[in-house]
Amino acid sequence: MLFMELFVAFDGISLLIFAGLVLAGVLYRRRREIHKRLMLIAMISLLPPAYGRLIANVTHDNVELLVLGMMYASVLSCLLVDAWRHRRVHPAFAIGSALVIAANQLTYFAQTSTP
Repeated sequence: MLFMELFVAFDGISLLIFAGLVLAGVLYRRRREIHKRLMLIAMISLLPPAYGRLIANVTHDNVELLVLGMMYASVLSCLLVDAWRHRRVHPAFAIGSALVIAANQLTYFAQTSTP
């Protein structure tokens, strides 16, 4: 029962981060360079359940670790494209990416540390 409570709690944290990123994106809708990055990272923050289902269709071993790796790859690829296109990573993208990775890392630790 504790596992499910932790899972739901951290899934709620991810939803709060999504809502915060979308709200910030809406508030910055007139500044296109900030708006588009916040909305993209908000969309990426919703991918872990989809990645989990995709991986669970293939294997049932280390699903949490593979989802975490896919999230790292998704965020890192966006950061690399942003850095390549603009010769720097935009601060809005860096902060949003850090929030998404931190939430996913906390979720992974919560899922793997419970008995």
